[in-house]
Amino acid sequence: MVRTFSRATGTARKRLPAPCKADGSTLAIRAKSTFVAPEPIEEKLARLLPAAQQVVVLGNGRGYLCILVTGELESAAVQAALGAVNPELPHYRQIRNYTIVRDEFTPESGLLTANGKIRRDAINARYASEIDAMYEARRG
Repeated sequence: MVRTFSRATGTARKRLPAPCKADGSTLAIRAKSTFVAPEPIEEKLARLLPAAQQVVVLGNGRGYLCILVTGELESAAVQAALGAVNPELPHYRQIRNYTIVRDEFTPESGLLTANGKIRRDAINARYASEIDAMYEARRG
């Protein structure tokens, strides 16, 4: 709960902080008590990585953000894109690590909806070991 005060009416009230939506469109970085919308970051990176099929920002419940990138990409291209995007972002929205995945995200694989939207829960479940490895590598 967050307490707010209205100067206009002179009343105090309680409200809930910005929610983490069930569809995954807002990531909650719990260690920083920050909510991050992944779509703008994903769109910026996708523009800089035309060979990427999908860019997925991860970090719900973690201390920082990482990305999964699909497609036939070189690590240097992803590093260059992150080097261009990260300086424009506040520190809590910067991407700290990444993994390139060769698999394609499709509705048939269960990683996209029929409309082509990312299914974050399915991606987190399918690539749990790769995601954990990104966070472990950053600690080590």
